Order: sequence, then structure tokens, then C-alpha cells
Amino acid sequence: MITTDFRAFCCLMQKVYTKAFGTPAHTLNFAESRALSWLIYENTGELISYKSLMNYSKAISQNTPEALNPSANTLGILAQFAGAEITETNTAAAPPKAILWYNFRKTATLGEIRDSY
Repeated sequence: MITTDFRAFCCLMQKVYTKAFGTPAHTLNFAESRALSWLIYENTGELISYKSLMNYSKAISQNTPEALNPSANTLGILAQFAGAEITETNTAAAPPKAILWYNFRKTATLGEIRDSY
């Protein structure tokens, strides 16, 4: 993952952690990653593997963007869980889940990204 996307990804994951656990981003243990996987599924109807979530949290903690390669769809699911909404106007050009990530990445300001670390 490129550095700019990694910063936006860290900001997104901070929002995910805050919604799910009310805590700052940290390396997820097995129980937390399973719980987050189910919370995401219950809220979005989409499943993200608990192993992927553990790998994402580890990459953020170790600041290793090269260790990440999530699909735009997966990032869109995380954005939807964090509060992004699908509207009729943003579904025409690309798959709805991917658009959520692209919109999140586009609107994440440098201040929000810096505050999420």
C-alpha cells in the first residue's frame, strides 16, 4: 500500500476501532479480531476475515504499509462500518463498496490523518 493510502487507512481504522471498542487503534488479539469481524458483519452484511483484521492491526502498529494489500471492496466495507453511506449518486461509476473507500480517502484531511496515529 502506498504511503498516502496507508495514512488514510490508519485514519479509517481509527474510526473503526472507536466505533467497535471505543479505544484507540492497537494490535488486535484473537478475541478482539473475531468480535470486530462479527460486528462488521452485523452492521454491513459483509464479512471480513478475523485474520485479515489482525494483519491490518499489526501492520498499523508496526508502521509497515508494504505488508498491506486489501482490496478496494474490503476498504469500502470498513468505511461503511465506520459510518460512510451508500447513496444513489455514488454507485453509478464503480461498485458501491469501493466508492465508499475512495470517498473516504478523498475527504480525509491531513489533520484527521495525523490525529489518527
